[in-house]
Amino acid sequence: MQKVVALAKRFRHVPSEVIALDFGASATKAVRARRHRNSITITAVDLLPPAPFAVTDKSTPDAADVAFELPKALRCRYAALLLPGEGAVVKLLSLPGHGPENPEQIQELMGLSDSAAYRMAYEKLPEDHGRSETRFLAVGLPENQAQSALGLFPQGAPAARSIEISGLASLNAFLCGLGKNLTEQCVAVADFGYRITTLSMVNKGAIVLIRKFDLGTEQLHRGIQKKFGVDPETAEGIVLERSFDISGLVKETLRPFVQQLVISRDFVERRENCRVERLYASGGAAHMREWMNDIASSSGLEAQAWNPFENLSVAPGAMSERVQGQEGRFAAAVGGALAFLEAS
Repeated sequence: MQKVVALAKRFRHVPSEVIALDFGASATKAVRARRHRNSITITAVDLLPPAPFAVTDKSTPDAADVAFELPKALRCRYAALLLPGEGAVVKLLSLPGHGPENPEQIQELMGLSDSAAYRMAYEKLPEDHGRSETRFLAVGLPENQAQSALGLFPQGAPAARSIEISGLASLNAFLCGLGKNLTEQCVAVADFGYRITTLSMVNKGAIVLIRKFDLGTEQLHRGIQKKFGVDPETAEGIVLERSFDISGLVKETLRPFVQQLVISRDFVERRENCRVERLYASGGAAHMREWMNDIASSSGLEAQAWNPFENLSVAPGAMSERVQGQEGRFAAAVGGALAFLEAS
């Protein structure tokens, strides 16, 4: 029987290529990657229009009538889908002992009012030998959002094969890249989306805290529109070109996040007996000087953007001109592609 199983595995198709699509409110970030033996190469990176309907809206219908069209250079057989996660529940759970996971117990600890309305998944994290507990990362994604995303690819290639939360995929990209070199430090990792921000704390390579906030660059854009009396497109241009002083608006937008960052830092430092040294940021806001400067001055933490393509093999010509200088926006797509290929 064992020989039969081994033979079946030899003929089972294992995906070696994926297009990871991070569906944001303002754009879709696309990263195509290919695995050859033990190495992964990024073969295409591009910014695409937003999805043809609002996958971020909790009132999204169950399915889409319009398929999402990909340029020829980005097409392959399988797709990994990354969603902002509005309305999603993300929890880092600690269970006593080192026994096997209990799905019923994890579902109960998620505290969902209607578990049938969510698509749930969890993963056991590596054990910390200094603790008598087991940690799990658990996620509940509204089922209507999952169905809406799957409706973007009703037939043919690419076939949607995985769905993840963008903020967690960004964290995966960090752990697979820059985080590998921070095995003796405790750092904060933040992914700033348009409407959702995900904050994590990583101590000696282990995830020790995850929090999700309804905060993003959308609030800043709205503040600019109100103050200067401009339309959304002009507000985005002001952010990109830095043609006006928006430091006051940035500070006002970030105030709730900075408060929670300081609380989270103090909690982790006491619980883990460590010192949080700096914050690494991804997402569109990570390349805004005012954004990063305010975090540093208000929290006392060094804050810097990081490039998710560092330490990865990137094929010549893979990155289009329009993404130059915006590498941090692709952290979720990179993390989704790496997770897909490593799992396969």
